[in-house]
Amino acid sequence: MHYSPNFNDDRKKIDLLENYSDTHSHGIPYPKKRKFFWGTSFMFYPFLIIGLLFVIGIVRSIAHSESTSQTLANIPIFSHIKKLVLADNKPTQPADDRVNILLLGIGGEQHDGGYLTDTIIIASLKKSTHQVALVSIPRDMLVPLPDKTWRKINSVHALEYLQNSDGALERSTKTISQLLNLPLHYSARIDFSGFEKAIDAVGGIDVMVDRSFTDSTYPIDDGRGNITTVSFTAGKHHMNGKEALVFARSRHGTNGEGSDFARAARQQKIIMAFKDELFSFSTLFSGKRISKLISITEDHFESTLSLSDSADLAGKFKDVPKENIVTRVIDASPNGFLLNDVTPDGAFVLVPKNYDFHPIQSYLAHIFDPMEREQEYARITVQNSTTIEGLATITKQELEANNFTVARVENASLRDLDKTIIYDLSSGKNPKTISDLATFLNAQLSPVIPEPLRTIQDADIVVVLGHDRAGSVAGERAQ
Repeated sequence: MHYSPNFNDDRKKIDLLENYSDTHSHGIPYPKKRKFFWGTSFMFYPFLIIGLLFVIGIVRSIAHSESTSQTLANIPIFSHIKKLVLADNKPTQPADDRVNILLLGIGGEQHDGGYLTDTIIIASLKKSTHQVALVSIPRDMLVPLPDKTWRKINSVHALEYLQNSDGALERSTKTISQLLNLPLHYSARIDFSGFEKAIDAVGGIDVMVDRSFTDSTYPIDDGRGNITTVSFTAGKHHMNGKEALVFARSRHGTNGEGSDFARAARQQKIIMAFKDELFSFSTLFSGKRISKLISITEDHFESTLSLSDSADLAGKFKDVPKENIVTRVIDASPNGFLLNDVTPDGAFVLVPKNYDFHPIQSYLAHIFDPMEREQEYARITVQNSTTIEGLATITKQELEANNFTVARVENASLRDLDKTIIYDLSSGKNPKTISDLATFLNAQLSPVIPEPLRTIQDADIVVVLGHDRAGSVAGERAQ
């Protein structure tokens, strides 16, 4: 899916739902509560879904282990879950090697804009390599919707809920899947209250705060728009649910913590910290803690995952090492995919560069490629054979935005090539990097290395840009 709209025409249609009272929780019934385990859906919470999946998988393993089952027979909750897990149908997971789960966090009732998504995370699990990726999508990103209007992506769920609360999660998942051109096999949603209670249920979490910051405009959520001042000091903190929620939600912190991108990185820290606590002995062997988690899901969680699918995924990913987990944020950094903008009404938004979603879609589709490339440690030199000033620099930025390692850029001794060519100076030691480069640049690998390139010592791969790359600088000034 490739969007290149005339934004000047569509800008008048933008409706960000910022002032729509009917998107707020007041006067609108909260989503119908679904029975945990006994209903048609299995409920999870975005920040905790991966950890809860693993717990169920572990319980399933316990249920199938005769010796362990006897050891835990005196813990009622394990006995209860064992019956439910073993009685459930066989998993119906997609045949794809990669499973993508959309994780949504909302304010919920008692919060203004309670159905706008405060958090949007794509969790991807790759079964063949036991890799996990968490990619945060900023809530202020402007996107085109099926009705031809442009809105912030955080309004997608609210719009679907206002039309019909039943199935809103499934419909919003379908819309976001189409926007990102990424299959989203499952989805999950939680509210703020569920977040707090789940953290408290496991006894709190240990979080490393990278840098001290203060937010003097943190919302109190009292229905009157009041604010308060919150602060965190650098170092390791043991946070309860309320503290973790503040840490995850703060948007206007000092010291570089005042953006949605910084907030998304903090939210990913919460996910990892919760996973660590969930896997601890004190949680896994505490019937009381797991019972509390189950109780919380009845009121605050919803998911399209079945119990069997959850347990099966957990069995595959319960022992994922930290080096196999990648966390990323789609942002407006110099090498990012987005740009800061303001609507005619003065609302802050983020828009894709050139209003082109294809780079974001490609990045998400190939999110695991950098992990495999990192194992090769290939150094890339980009050379410009054309007279187009800045072509190598712009290409370097595009490659780095997609997690290639570019050592330097320079003019090429080979001149005026029509097609971009890749030269492998490593004698075949970096096949993944070369393959990805060829796909990304639509380039070919040369079987012969020209004499001027044979003396290069500080690069494993040389990319010589041809005139076919000229389109990449259309509408841009060379840097």
